[in-house]
Amino acid sequence: MKTRNFLMAALAAAMMMPSCHKDGQESDRDVRKVEVRFSPNINVSRTKAAGNAWAAGDAIGVFMVENATTSVTGGNANKKYVAGAAGVTGNFAAATPEEENVMYYPEGGEDVDFIACYPYRQDISTLGTYPVNVATQSSPADIDLLYARTSESVPGGYSKTYTQPVPLAFKHQLSRLALNVTSSDLTALQLQDLQITLAGLNTTASFALADGTLSSPGNIANIVPYTVTAGARYEAIVLPQAIDGTTVTIRFVISSASIDYTYTVPAVTLEKGKEYQYTADISSGGSGADVTVTGTIDDWEQGDTGIPPAFPQLVNASMPFAVTNTGFWLNSRFGTAEGWTCNAATGGITVDDSPAWGHPEYDDMMCIMAGYNLRTPDPDVDITNAKIHQALTLPAGTYQFKARVWFMGGAAGNVLYLVAAKGADLPDTDDVATDNNVLGYAVENDAYKQDFYLNCSFTLTESTEVLLGIVANVYVSSGMNIMSFSLTKTN
Repeated sequence: MKTRNFLMAALAAAMMMPSCHKDGQESDRDVRKVEVRFSPNINVSRTKAAGNAWAAGDAIGVFMVENATTSVTGGNANKKYVAGAAGVTGNFAAATPEEENVMYYPEGGEDVDFIACYPYRQDISTLGTYPVNVATQSSPADIDLLYARTSESVPGGYSKTYTQPVPLAFKHQLSRLALNVTSSDLTALQLQDLQITLAGLNTTASFALADGTLSSPGNIANIVPYTVTAGARYEAIVLPQAIDGTTVTIRFVISSASIDYTYTVPAVTLEKGKEYQYTADISSGGSGADVTVTGTIDDWEQGDTGIPPAFPQLVNASMPFAVTNTGFWLNSRFGTAEGWTCNAATGGITVDDSPAWGHPEYDDMMCIMAGYNLRTPDPDVDITNAKIHQALTLPAGTYQFKARVWFMGGAAGNVLYLVAAKGADLPDTDDVATDNNVLGYAVENDAYKQDFYLNCSFTLTESTEVLLGIVANVYVSSGMNIMSFSLTKTN
């Protein structure tokens, strides 16, 4: 009994003694594991391939390297982090929760940098090369190479003492070609049969994860662009490369219209992170504190296509029309088309991304509609003198202004004018035929008509500011839906 009491007293005394350590050496309480968490800002309005959004399930590979070096530290090579994983909606977390898959800052407090890449590749185990292949475009998000390196903005690196979110600024490393298609005489069904092939472009390369450089381009092969809107817009993510003006072509084939035309792309240098827009008008004939890392994706910048403009062109001239002020009408279905001037009578003028009357291929048309309980505050009022236009200063010459109308009708008395005019505003519907400022016009007043074109020709003898647009009367329970506009100079 005496022995037992002595041992218990000794143990109690030991527990009451303060802990000791050498000067400058951290106590056990100060040595802690700090987990790195990734929580990028997410713009849910667009896909990565289009610009700057993450989607649930997207996976990135992350490397932690010693500050100002490319030496991977702590075995943190190509750790897989997934958007929306581990029940964390909108955040990036380790794909699997086991500790060996989670990234922690060095416990000794050393500074580190982060390198991240999308899409995640399971076969990469070192900070070496990432194989790139853009031959198949069926899923643009799967080939949209994104890269982030924190040393570009913060050379000093990060450590476990940094408690603010660490930004990962992802940038597009490839280029994108966008093809907008219009036609003066082909039907919507014919254009939906359009087959486009890019030829003469390199499709494979090696991407250096350490410094973000592309090398060894090769494997010239045909590329079939991704169909954004059948008959209207096609996109292809391609390697940055120089085009010499003779070897890269775009082939347009519509078998039902006996069209097989090959266009040679003019000389241009495709740069990473840039989009090149072309328009084709086709005619028949751990424990402790947490650290959060945020990330964003830079949007595509616009690149020079190498085609010098002969005259100013209409902007946002075909579906899908870019739209602002969404929700102007009820149910958030309508908004205002960017680049166009609309009067008060017009109301909202473009359909949003919801399927258009069961036809998703017709989303984002320019629309003027009366009734259907859509307009506020007066859903059942006729629309008189609705006007939509753009102003362009054009050089002397003869022009053809065209509009493709998908649907018009539903009420007698509807009238739609396609107008080119001088002055501060387009004329009213009753004055189009007699107004001296009108340079040319075309008109349709059929009570019900679908998929047709309006063609308006006009001539300028000197450089002139011209208003190009439409004027319409629309009666209740009817509407007008426009798919595209185009402007060509005939001489």
